[in-house]
Amino acid sequence: MKRTITAFLFIIAVICAKSQNTAISVMEFNIDDIPCRWYPETNLLYLCGFDVDEGGLMYFAGGDPLQIACYNGSNQVYKRTILNAKPQQDLFHIKGDSIYIVDDTTSKIIRLHKNGKGSISESKIDMNRIEGGWFDDNGITLYNSIPTITLHGDTILWLKSVISYDYSLKTTNSTDASLSTLHILRNNIPLNIADKNNYFDKGRFNDKRVYWHGGFWPGGEKGELLLMDIDGNIIDTFSHHDNNSYTYPVMGKYDGRELSTISQEFNVRRGDFLYAIGYNGTEKKVFVYKMKLSNIFPN
Repeated sequence: MKRTITAFLFIIAVICAKSQNTAISVMEFNIDDIPCRWYPETNLLYLCGFDVDEGGLMYFAGGDPLQIACYNGSNQVYKRTILNAKPQQDLFHIKGDSIYIVDDTTSKIIRLHKNGKGSISESKIDMNRIEGGWFDDNGITLYNSIPTITLHGDTILWLKSVISYDYSLKTTNSTDASLSTLHILRNNIPLNIADKNNYFDKGRFNDKRVYWHGGFWPGGEKGELLLMDIDGNIIDTFSHHDNNSYTYPVMGKYDGRELSTISQEFNVRRGDFLYAIGYNGTEKKVFVYKMKLSNIFPN
């Protein structure tokens, strides 16, 4: 069974508003109000964090200096500046009553209360350079490339040095692994899936799992939402390819060069809802799409 929504992260802003599709609602924000790095000349927008807490409050992090803004729907609850922090990656998470931010430029984990008040704690990371990582129910996993082999005089950075922390920021594991292995383990990808690197786990849904698969760009490669059983069989899909969409994906990695990395961390699953974020530079708008999975996959 196939149904449609617009390309890149299920975007159907105009269609959805006209059809009053109860599966998807859209919230919009002025770019100038969202803490971010936005470059009008290239129409690229970078965040270092987007997350949603269990109560549905949304948190955006970005800019220079770093700021965190909390929203209840389209209404701003607070905005707070975090001095001496310039994270360049999308390592940001809400857990319990705390906000966690990995500042890869200073190799530290920043923690503060999600209400934006009170003191800020910092913990040093035992890793000089952070290439990437993620948050999950158990804690924080970070990795960096390590020299593996030398081929024709060139060093091949195949393995990753991996360190994991729990949410009390105690080290729980340290190992070496390939990036493909880390991706498969993180995303609970069934063994019978061939193109494992292009599947992103969005959690359990009833007795099945939801995955985001495929591309991002409007007019580019199609992306789709998949419902799979425990054996990796696709039960249902929700996808479309629409050349008329002008909402673009937010970048999640910035290092001062023309390097753009689209972030899967900006697809956030909370209970029955999946949140996705995009923007339109011409209109100077940021959009958050809230999708109700029980309406998308009713059976």
